[in-house]
Amino acid sequence: DNNLRNPNDIIHEGDRYDYDYRTSRIGVKFYATAEWSIADFDFIVGAQMTPERIWRRGFFEKELFAGNASFGHSKSTTLTPAMINASCRYTLNNHILTAALMLSSNSPDEEDIFLQPQYNNRLADNIKLSNTLSAELSYTYITKRLRLDASLYLNSTTREMDVVRYYDDLSGEYADAVVSGIGRIHYGIEATAEATWSHLFNSLFAVNIAQYRYHRN
Repeated sequence: DNNLRNPNDIIHEGDRYDYDYRTSRIGVKFYATAEWSIADFDFIVGAQMTPERIWRRGFFEKELFAGNASFGHSKSTTLTPAMINASCRYTLNNHILTAALMLSSNSPDEEDIFLQPQYNNRLADNIKLSNTLSAELSYTYITKRLRLDASLYLNSTTREMDVVRYYDDLSGEYADAVVSGIGRIHYGIEATAEATWSHLFNSLFAVNIAQYRYHRN
């Protein structure tokens, strides 16, 4: 191997070598929820915030990224993802109608924070939280032997980032490109029916019609 810290190292089966590193993520979660009922309506409101710090430590000094570019502690990034959600449920005999809404900001995955994430301690530039809007409207009908569920849902994400590995024909080398401002939207309808015929036998039927696409890249 090309470990500059131990160039004449002899590797045995079971030894740790090559692109050896550890990624760390530490954070504190703060959350609160409130629930109350008015007549046949149930309400739930929640909020969450998680300040966190992300960094990595390399245990292998790679020849292409000598020094602390691959060995030791990297720089760290501090992010504060948050979430707020609200739902309302109306119950009338065997019928339940529920509406839910969630807004959240989310941290990128570790592999989208570091360039050449397997062996380079360098952080990507301009690391941002992505934003997500989720909404759902659902209906449930319940009897002793039958349960029907149907829901409309929407999930829209903006400001996602991705680190893409590609081969540069001009330079003859592999490189990482940071793609930012990615937006995705998912929406559709799904329905399930569960019938209980006896204490030993039941049937479950499901259908889902949806579209998943990018709306910004």
